[in-house]
Amino acid sequence: MRKSGGRCEARLVVPEVTCWGPLDVDEVIPRGVRPGSHLEPEHVQVLCRAHHDWTHAHPQEAAARGLRKWSWEA
Repeated sequence: MRKSGGRCEARLVVPEVTCWGPLDVDEVIPRGVRPGSHLEPEHVQVLCRAHHDWTHAHPQEAAARGLRKWSWEA
């Protein structure tokens, strides 16, 4: 949370989605692909619930905008 200053890291990357909800720590590379990555600051991001939901609903666009990485990028 300190890394993001307590703010959603996607707010400027996906401005068409309005921030709302609590902040979540989200894995850039899913935990199942890279176990333990959720403990490494460079592999996590802080997202509001709206942007967190958006990254999961739009994985290809999220990857294109740098909010998600594919398994082969692990």
